[in-house]
Amino acid sequence: NGNGDGAESVPLSVTSSSSLKSICLKELVNGHSFAPLIINSKKLETLKLIRCSGDWDVTLESVGKLNSGLVEIHLEKVQVSDVGLLGVSKCLKLESLHLVKAPECSDVGLCQVAERCKMMKKLHIDGWRTNRIGDSGLMAVAKHCPNLQELVLIAMYPTSLSLAAIVSGCQGLERFALCGICTVGDAEIESIVAKCGALRKLCIKGCPVSNAGIAAFASGCPNLVKLKVRKCRRVNGEVVEWLREKRSPLVLSIDFST
Repeated sequence: NGNGDGAESVPLSVTSSSSLKSICLKELVNGHSFAPLIINSKKLETLKLIRCSGDWDVTLESVGKLNSGLVEIHLEKVQVSDVGLLGVSKCLKLESLHLVKAPECSDVGLCQVAERCKMMKKLHIDGWRTNRIGDSGLMAVAKHCPNLQELVLIAMYPTSLSLAAIVSGCQGLERFALCGICTVGDAEIESIVAKCGALRKLCIKGCPVSNAGIAAFASGCPNLVKLKVRKCRRVNGEVVEWLREKRSPLVLSIDFST
């Protein structure tokens, strides 16, 4: 792994590698000095950039041209825009993308990734309430990524249109998390219950869902094994006990804190 903790420069001897398959850079002030190593590691499969300074757009553009075999990319609190996502979109074997708190990324970039990276299985997005990624990007995912198995959406504002498209277009979805999304209520949960036949694990946190939405799981999502509900103020113990009676094998993890 290409981890580092503050080296001021990268020796020429490590600016390329024929064998590196994974690089993770975390909390580096000079993380961008590792760009030559990333770009020239032709067998790279996993790239994680977490809270590293520097503009990463040019690096990701080059990665897309030279390292098309990448299967996992994790971008968290780094300076990257739709230009960088265009580079990511050229990694046609990409299966997992984490896009966390990257405020310059928008629906435009996500659409590019969805349209080209059709092997996508895992997608995590923390929109950081910037409202730049929403319906348009998610509908592109629904249309072009039918093999999606895991979807995590945090601090976004998708409407029922894109959520309905996701549950209809991604029939293999097994793990789904909706956190801090004020646009997800009972109707959206009922749509998930009706359409997500393959769903095994669902997490709902900080959404305006009520007992009525949770009660819908009594008769839907036949493969569901775990339901986690956190900080949903309109959900109380009454529906929990009722649902336990209706679906005793289902593991329920529900708290009522606000």
